Amino acid sequence: MFRALALLAALALAAPAQAATVQLVSDPSRVTPLVTPPSGTYGVALRGGNSGNGPNSWELGVGTQTGTGGSFVSADLIWPTLPTMSAFTMTWNAGLVTMTVGSTTRTWAAAWQQGNAVTIMLVGDGNAARFTIGTLDGISVNWTAPASTVSAQRFTFWGTTLADGWTMTGTVGMTRNGGNSRMVTVSGASYAVPVPASLPLLALGLAGLVLLGRRRRG
Repeated sequence: MFRALALLAALALAAPAQAATVQLVSDPSRVTPLVTPPSGTYGVALRGGNSGNGPNSWELGVGTQTGTGGSFVSADLIWPTLPTMSAFTMTWNAGLVTMTVGSTTRTWAAAWQQGNAVTIMLVGDGNAARFTIGTLDGISVNWTAPASTVSAQRFTFWGTTLADGWTMTGTVGMTRNGGNSRMVTVSGASYAVPVPASLPLLALGLAGLVLLGRRRRG
């Protein structure tokens, strides 16, 4: 029995390690926000509007404005007309979240929660807000949010390497609007990873070997 257990353990250790990947979540019911915001934004928000410093102005904000004790820092930017896109870099660490769009950077230091997923939400139809991800945590993603006529879209990517922080790069664009109904938000999340089908079978096999060993000793 012990030889069999040793063989199984050796096979498990000898199995080739899978390369780190980041993938789009196909089951949204497994995704849980790190913080359930009663109001405001936990993470990064890009808001469209024309109340800033020009007719195509919009707003970049970073912060934890999810309740009474939340805080948020923002900046008005001049935004060109779509399809022009601006490059961005966003970094999410345990103590600091940073977002740079073009030449403008905003940061917020806080006790940011760490999850194994990233959620992107686009408010407004596909012609109002566009978002692409080039890399996430150093892994090539090359994803573009699909155009849509619905008022809100939500997408989540997950990967085991995201749990200790991550950096995302890509492009973002937004049309001018009279208010804040055009918005892109990016936040951390938690994804419940399904248990591989092979693990229960392995556990069942090990349990059977243990019972067999006990019978033989009896």
